[in-house]
Amino acid sequence: MNIRQHLTGYYVLFKPLLFGGILLIGLGCGRSTQEPTPNSIPPVISTTVVSATTTAPTSPTTAVSWFTILNPIRVNTTTGWISEITKMILTSDGGSLIIGSASDNTSFSDDKDIQVCKLQANGKLAWRRLIGSTKEDNANDVVQTRDGNYVIVGSGRNGRDKKKSLGYVDFWAIKLSATGELLWENSYGYEIQDEARCVVELSNGELLIGGTTYNLSSSASLGIYQGLLVRTDDQGNQLQKLDLDWPPYWLFLNSDNTVDLFIQEPKLIRLTRINNQLKILSNKSSPSSGRQIWSVIRTKDGSYMILTDGIELLKPSSGIDVELTRLTGELTTVWKKVYGGTGTDYGWKMAETNDGFIYIAGQTSSKDGDVKTNFGMSDVWLLKINSTGQILESKTYGGSESDEGLAGVPDGNEGVLIAGNTNSKDNHFKGWITTGTVGGLHGVALRVKTN
Repeated sequence: MNIRQHLTGYYVLFKPLLFGGILLIGLGCGRSTQEPTPNSIPPVISTTVVSATTTAPTSPTTAVSWFTILNPIRVNTTTGWISEITKMILTSDGGSLIIGSASDNTSFSDDKDIQVCKLQANGKLAWRRLIGSTKEDNANDVVQTRDGNYVIVGSGRNGRDKKKSLGYVDFWAIKLSATGELLWENSYGYEIQDEARCVVELSNGELLIGGTTYNLSSSASLGIYQGLLVRTDDQGNQLQKLDLDWPPYWLFLNSDNTVDLFIQEPKLIRLTRINNQLKILSNKSSPSSGRQIWSVIRTKDGSYMILTDGIELLKPSSGIDVELTRLTGELTTVWKKVYGGTGTDYGWKMAETNDGFIYIAGQTSSKDGDVKTNFGMSDVWLLKINSTGQILESKTYGGSESDEGLAGVPDGNEGVLIAGNTNSKDNHFKGWITTGTVGGLHGVALRVKTN
């Protein structure tokens, strides 16, 4: 989860850490020009579906195929939208879906809604949906179900779209239709604070949702966070739940309908396999550095790729670097690589191509080492890695302000779709954003060409 606190024209990006504490990532200056943009969409505060009817300008660069602004561009106002993007997936119609949170309140602390943006294959915004309670809501994972609809999981308080409250903050699951209409929503958990982090659909249409809980009555041993698994039917009705010592942040469905839970403990990573009745079948574990894991994927050959970061991993004074570790299915380390320069470098999300390459989407302020070009305060950073960890491509995109890539997926057609935020309106983004936004970051999606 990314939290952007807006402070009098500046923004600070924080990352909450798994075992407590907060990591300060960056500070940037916002823009305050108040002119309309060519592809703005009307401000939306309610939960109604909004269709985009405007067309983006022709790209001024060959690097960016298309560019879409996800949030309304507000003018003549003292507030602007702030967005937080947590995941992007390809959809069965050839487009993509982006989830996260958005707020038109510059504090972004106590009044943000879950935001879902559906893009067509050409990048045009098909619809944008805001859904939320009366307080802070988060979206952490999404799956397109077999019926072509979408299940989003995260957390929510009470009121408005969230009809049931079990505690202060609950596991929250929402199902939207292919056109963005709310089909159902439901809450799960205990009496204090719960947050759903991951979801998979089983072969029979049931859902398995995993995440964190502060459950004082749990039979699991108490930690900073405990784990909770919830099994539901295809309508979101709870069928079963299981308490765990530690929370699963990633779920991987196997061909026999069992599910592997990838769990990070303070100095350990664990792979727990369960069946569709939530019975634990096996456990594997391996020592770990304890650094925060931002992304985990299981590759087509059954290996696991783990994306973390750390201070001065490359060399002294190298800032924050990106670390990628490849493990076998038995959690044995195959290799470990570090990428970056002397600035601050982050890898937030990664995805595998059909031919086995790995793309990492992130941000960088470096201009040396593995980063060949820097355009401003920070840039969108895209890395292409082969199966041995060798860098095949290292590309940056952005302008003179702050830009970040928070999610990325290869489209299978020599391109990568990236979702993130930007304050820039020059260089790669020239012609796409012609104004600044009062008090906010532009939530954006773009397609870039790859080799």
